[in-house]
Amino acid sequence: IMDYKQQAMYNNGGSGNFRLRMVNFEMKENHISHETQGLSETQLVVRRGKPFKLTLLFGGRAWNPHTDRVVLLVRLGNLARSIPVLFSDQCSNLHKWSAKVYSRERHAHSVIVHIFSPVLSAVGVYELLVQIETLWDKRIYSVGAFALLCNPWLRYDPVYMPEEAQIEEYVKSDFGLVYCGTSANVQSRPWSFGQYEPGVLEACLTLLQISPQHLHDSDRDYISRADPVYLSLVICAMVNCNDDLGILLGRWTKEYHDGVKPTDWTGSADILRQWLLSKFKPVRYGQCWVFASVLCTGSSF
Repeated sequence: IMDYKQQAMYNNGGSGNFRLRMVNFEMKENHISHETQGLSETQLVVRRGKPFKLTLLFGGRAWNPHTDRVVLLVRLGNLARSIPVLFSDQCSNLHKWSAKVYSRERHAHSVIVHIFSPVLSAVGVYELLVQIETLWDKRIYSVGAFALLCNPWLRYDPVYMPEEAQIEEYVKSDFGLVYCGTSANVQSRPWSFGQYEPGVLEACLTLLQISPQHLHDSDRDYISRADPVYLSLVICAMVNCNDDLGILLGRWTKEYHDGVKPTDWTGSADILRQWLLSKFKPVRYGQCWVFASVLCTGSSF
């Protein structure tokens, strides 16, 4: 799949004629490498602390590394990082953004760039820009966006899970049993967590964008999103609609004629999609076990 969008923002003219022609986000290969297959059909989804790659195709003359400079810009709201693209075969620092081209993957009119995100990067959707600098001009191309998630496969990530069985149950599995009732009368219900359903990842990322924490101070919220404990607290608070634009409205009476009876829900995807499509109107109705099940979906990313 060739995902490509570019916009020249600065053009000072000149005779350099070295420009960005196309960007291939290598979605299929990146999604397999990052264990994000099926989470999105339209957007690159990667995990922090693990490199992902892009192919840059250039137009005009060939890239001259002595006179031409390529810099990547990643933006999360008002927060931005400038990442020079370097030619290097050395290991990267797990705590810094970096971008490199290995010698075997450099060609006159194309390069494969490996982008390294810090292991404690903030979770969110990042805008990606490519800056081309020559002796004659500078151009910036807005090429798209990518979603960055936590990485339970990476030892240095606080969400690391050493056992594959844990990852299979808590991250990969999209179906399970939900237990509810009392200690003397425990009942189980099948539940589809639905993290691979269309629109579910989008809904969960949107949830972070409309939280009270983000609306009050977006910069502080973005910085705090590096911490999985903070993310869990925000998502937990947003599962119900009390005091915010949360997902579900709770009800424990028998009057459900203007909504869905809590026991009729069988999965998270329908609830999250309804909430997203309604522009954040609370979905009617939920009870504690429904809240918990939707929370599991939001936390599985």
